[in-house]
Amino acid sequence: MIPRKRSLAIVKLGGSLLDWPGLCGALEQFLAEFSVSHSHLLIVIGGGKLADAIRDADAVHQLGDHASHALAIRAMQLSALIVQQIIRPRAQVLHLVSELDSWLAQPATETAWIAILDPLEFLEHHEPQMPGAVLPASWDVTSDSIAARLAQVLKASELVLLKSVDAPSRDADELAKLAIVDNFFSEIARSIAWRIVNLRTFGAR
Repeated sequence: MIPRKRSLAIVKLGGSLLDWPGLCGALEQFLAEFSVSHSHLLIVIGGGKLADAIRDADAVHQLGDHASHALAIRAMQLSALIVQQIIRPRAQVLHLVSELDSWLAQPATETAWIAILDPLEFLEHHEPQMPGAVLPASWDVTSDSIAARLAQVLKASELVLLKSVDAPSRDADELAKLAIVDNFFSEIARSIAWRIVNLRTFGAR
């Protein structure tokens, strides 16, 4: 067996897909096909309805940008643990940057290494010191920009955003106006390779 060339891709799974009954089959199908092109697939999960509840609470109680941002990141933590339970083969969740470094150091094989990232430590202790577009604590930043920032920092070959809708444009600013990506995404998108896949229609092929 000849190991493949090392190639990291970031896969962002939209939180709007978490309560879709077809998620498990469609995600497994996507990962099986996508893993052929990459040695390592790192999955970032959106906060979904958990993050929406935090946004609603902020609107009512004025939690503030920093508190809301921190709570939304914790919603992503819970989403990561949920997805770990529903996909096969069971993917490990990486909580620490040291765990991420060890995972990335694993040699390329014929089967891609797949892991889910809990982004808390990376975002709180490492991301602000990294070169590039530092993420503000704001609702302008969601898991879209967090995944894009990871792709930028880790020099990933590609970022794939798994969504519930098709992307009518390749212009990140236009997609932000349509609420398909967040408002900060375009600040990073110009420096990385990225694309959007409608997982609902992908799974229906």
